[in-house]
Amino acid sequence: MRIRFPADLTISNAGPLKASLLALADRKENFQFDMQQVTEMDSSCVQLILAFEREARARGCSIEYSLSEKARKISDIYGLPWT
Repeated sequence: MRIRFPADLTISNAGPLKASLLALADRKENFQFDMQQVTEMDSSCVQLILAFEREARARGCSIEYSLSEKARKISDIYGLPWT
């Protein structure tokens, strides 16, 4: 399942992001996180994505990332294995 993320992944959009990810929480399928449009990202949304990823992997799901340059820089700063 492909999930397209908005350009702004900051605290102002953390609530809607959380709601969207919670709606997917019980699905047992593989995910592709399309973050090509991301221009802003902060730790609030990184935490939500990491929590979802942890739970999804525990259910046997895989997640692939498609990153914008900004998302790639953030993943490097946090030492995340998003590629």
